[in-house]
This record gives sequence, C-alpha cells and structure tokens, in this order.
Amino acid sequence: MSRSIPWPELWQGYEERTSRTIVGDLTSEVRSYAGGNTGEPDDTISLAIVGAEAARATVDALDHEWALYTPEQAAVLTAALFAQVDAAGIALQRLCRLLAQVEGRGDCAPADRAHELIKAAADDLLSVAPTHAEAVVGELAALPATVTLPSGPHDTIAAVAEILGGSLKARHEPGEQGDDSDGCGCSIELDKDGRPHWVFSRGDSRWYLLVIDEGEPQSDGNVVCTNSIDLDLSDPCPHPEHLAAEVRALL
Repeated sequence: MSRSIPWPELWQGYEERTSRTIVGDLTSEVRSYAGGNTGEPDDTISLAIVGAEAARATVDALDHEWALYTPEQAAVLTAALFAQVDAAGIALQRLCRLLAQVEGRGDCAPADRAHELIKAAADDLLSVAPTHAEAVVGELAALPATVTLPSGPHDTIAAVAEILGGSLKARHEPGEQGDDSDGCGCSIELDKDGRPHWVFSRGDSRWYLLVIDEGEPQSDGNVVCTNSIDLDLSDPCPHPEHLAAEVRALL
C-alpha cells in the first residue's frame, strides 16, 4: 500500500476493497442516521453509546493474536481510530453549541465552566489527527508485508494441510480456487492413532470439522459424515496459520 493515499481514504474505502459484507452489516443501522437524521435526544444519546461500545469492542478485538495479519490492515485500522478521535473532538464542539441553545431556551442555568472544559477537551482531541495520523498511518502503509495471504479457498486449505500434516483430498483441476461460500470441494483428512479420524473442509460459508467415526456407512464403502463442528473463523481466505490454530484447538 502506498504512503501517497490520504489516510482518511484508507478506512473510508475499505468496504469497497473487500468482498466481505461485515462493514455494511455492522453499520447499516448507524448509517440510517447519517446527515443529522435524528429527531430526539434518545437518538443522539444512543448513537454516542453505540460508538462507545464499538470502541470498547475494538479494544477487546485487539487482544486477539490474529486480530490483524498485515501492516496494510494495521494502517486501515489505525486510520479509522484517528477518525474516531477526530469525530469525538468535532462532536464536543457541537455539544458546546447545542448547550448554548439549551441555555438560550432557558432550559438550564448558565454553563460557562462547562463550556470552557468541553472546548479544551475538543481542542486536545482535534490536535491529535493533524499531528500524528499522516505520519503513523503512512509508516504502516509503507511497511512491506512478509506474508502472502491465500488468493482463494483452495490455496487456503492446501496451506492448512501442509501446516497440519494432513492428507489433502483434491476435488478439482489444478488452478481452480472455488468460491468464497462453498469453497473448492477439497478436504483434509487428519489422523488420530494412525488412521483417519477427522475431515476438515469449507461449505455454506463456513469452515468445519467432521468426525469420520460418527459418519454413516454407504453401500459403496464410503462414509458420509453428518455431524459437523463449525469454526468461529468465517473468512474464506484467512492466514493459514490462524486457520490451522483454530483447527488444532478443536482436535
């Protein structure tokens, strides 16, 4: 990723650069209030609380070893965090203006000290992004990654087979990747006590494990596994080491 991309564009354009829909899924309700489309105090307060909850959830997410894979992803995240700080400063400025309107209506006593404190806090927050964002985000954006992430479900499952030492069962011609939802049809057989015990694969937009011993024998000698264990990881092309770690945790 280039340093030349303005830092706000990194987070604003991320949704268009990813095939996943999670950004839209998480923000669809919030976006319905964009442009001041709020009519009462509960709307305004609720939006602030949702923002605070999202910020705290981000803090929790960053505790996970695999929260990010590459410097490019770190740059996007950091840009979004600076945008949050900047928006908080602007919100405090507008709070001062709104508080003056409340005073003007006679709905509260004079709030000179509150105005002074809120303005000082807003000024502090609004100094953060102009001082730090371009340099910090630019440094991350220019940092070369030393990992090449899989380009599709087949590359992903093939890499996991190599990491786990399982037997890759190919179901298509070389070069085919499959699709993000159903995968590529390939699977990995993993042994226990010297014989195949688990099958790992992707389908229905999920990664899952099947226990062979719990399958139903068929007339042709094959075993159809019916009981599956879904992994929490939904990304069709995650870091192979991350996916392998999730599989190991279930074995």
